[in-house]
Amino acid sequence: MQSFRALLADRRAARRAHRQLSEELAAFRTAAERAELDAILGRHTADETREIHAILNRLGS
Repeated sequence: MQSFRALLADRRAARRAHRQLSEELAAFRTAAERAELDAILGRHTADETREIHAILNRLGS
């Protein structure tokens, strides 16, 4: 079992990665950029893209 410190470090790293992904997805602003993103996401399963779609919904896209 993970130590408490390791668990906290993992959670911080996950939040940092999630925040970075959110910032990167927010950069897709134009219709062409969004179409490209949609095409990329369309090549993957719903399970694989669940987090990305949740972020996009939160961003209002």
